[in-house]
Amino acid sequence: TLTTYKFSPTIPYTFSDFVYINSLAGVQAAEVMTSTVAYADYGETNIATTTFSNSKTVIAGNWRTAAPPPGVSGVKTDRFYVIKDVAGNVYKLKFISYTSSDGGERGKPVIDYKLVRKA
Repeated sequence: TLTTYKFSPTIPYTFSDFVYINSLAGVQAAEVMTSTVAYADYGETNIATTTFSNSKTVIAGNWRTAAPPPGVSGVKTDRFYVIKDVAGNVYKLKFISYTSSDGGERGKPVIDYKLVRKA
């Protein structure tokens, strides 16, 4: 549950598409904009210039747009995420779809991920 600050007083609401990382176990992640490097081009040499965060909300809801009907919701295609696990493996991850507006089905997000560097 998150809190919205658009209304006074603040109103808590559920956010079913919120993505946490396991920061307590040492997982880190970074959001990478495709204007910096394309998902397909992101490789091991890019890791050195990637700023990782241990905030559990690095991904959060930043990966998608949401609008009440009849608005358009869908995956933000201008970004992807790089995740470093506790062993030191580094993965890149992008969201493909999550609503009928972007070719998906609500509640069943489609992702693509690839190992960038094995620890």
